[in-house]
Amino acid sequence: MCEFLHIFNVNDGSRTQVKTYVVIDHENGFSILYENMLNMVEMVQSLKYCIFKEVKIDENYGLQKIQPIKVLQKITKICHQKIKTINYYCERQTEHFLRILETYVSAQKLIFNSYYAESIVQEPKNFIIPMSQKEILMELDVMPRTNNLLKYISRGEFFGGDRVTIHIFWDKVDEEFNEKILEIFKSTKKPHNFIKRVKFSPTAPFCSSKIDPTKPRPFAFRERTREFLQQQLLPCFTEKDEHANPKEIFEYKRSDGFTMKVKIHFDVTFSFERPDNLLIFRF
Repeated sequence: MCEFLHIFNVNDGSRTQVKTYVVIDHENGFSILYENMLNMVEMVQSLKYCIFKEVKIDENYGLQKIQPIKVLQKITKICHQKIKTINYYCERQTEHFLRILETYVSAQKLIFNSYYAESIVQEPKNFIIPMSQKEILMELDVMPRTNNLLKYISRGEFFGGDRVTIHIFWDKVDEEFNEKILEIFKSTKKPHNFIKRVKFSPTAPFCSSKIDPTKPRPFAFRERTREFLQQQLLPCFTEKDEHANPKEIFEYKRSDGFTMKVKIHFDVTFSFERPDNLLIFRF
């Protein structure tokens, strides 16, 4: 298992001198200029045997001398196959986005940064991801408009929504979110359109080194969610983590077998589960 492959550009301070670097954590790990990499064919060929934990391609082109997409194209040509990775980090959707996924990179999970993820939630019809991608994680450090988020979670506009997890790092969640998401899940005629899960976490403080990872941080939304679900008299069971902190799991199960589970731990996670015998055909 190799750690990462990053391809990016560096401007030396002028508007004309831009150099493309390839950073590879492969055995000892090193950073080389793209031009020099072309003379290291055996090293590049060895990448065909790697499964990277992370691949990231700089797609901010600007006045660059060499586009990173060309570097990736050259690597795959020498290897005679796609680069294999667990995670592919997406900075933004460019004209090359689909070509990277279809031609150059085989990824198990796509991870979208905050700006990109927020754009997807607001305008999901503008973003199409190949069905070959089995897992999609969108990380946001800002809270989308609640109505946009609820629509995205429940309406399946992103085809194959059961692949999608949204993780939001934000302290102030709309007080009506819990009531609205439960009502939508209860009343929808298309529960199979729901995404896989949405997770809310408190914003990390500036002095993260002072955080005790074994104890939950203050998070008002966590307390409001617990109180609301208790008022709904939903079934709940509790288990302990390795530090004896309680994990509460509330469950609402529809008559058709679709289930919403809410896990309250350090974070608050809403999961939307399908019946085991449900078959979904995708074309």
